[in-house]
Amino acid sequence: MTHGPVNQILLDNKYTSSQQKLRGFPPQPTAEMTKVRMSFELKKLIRFVIVGGATFVFQFCVYWICSRILMPDLPLLPVYMLSLGYAIAGNYTAHRLWTFRDQKPAQGSVWRYACVAFSAVLLNAAIFHLGVNLLHINDLIIVLIAESLIPLITYAGHRFFTFKQKT
Repeated sequence: MTHGPVNQILLDNKYTSSQQKLRGFPPQPTAEMTKVRMSFELKKLIRFVIVGGATFVFQFCVYWICSRILMPDLPLLPVYMLSLGYAIAGNYTAHRLWTFRDQKPAQGSVWRYACVAFSAVLLNAAIFHLGVNLLHINDLIIVLIAESLIPLITYAGHRFFTFKQKT
């Protein structure tokens, strides 16, 4: 079993008595441990935002190029779904290799990622359809709105479901 920086602190004698280790008791959290854990989670959240931002820029560009230049006669929803597909393809890899790199891949993480991503795609499609087809708001504005809301949901899904570490 590999230990990340937070787990290593938990194993350090400075924070855990040898009797607790021998008996298998979990260590009592200290202020320093909490500070390290918060710093660790903040770094992970920052990486998530960077990957998400890069994915958004890529997806927005693909959507704009396809809807305005390559396929202007197609309905906008299928073009939007196509751009989402391209964005999702690279997003899993980026999160696996960078955002959640300190975590061992959980068994079935690809399928769990697909569940979270599919849920996000459905929500994206619903927001897009509602905004563009029912409320008649400019499609680029709806893309910006949808892509601003979805990361809030997907971070929690990926952090605690897709890339969940076994305890």
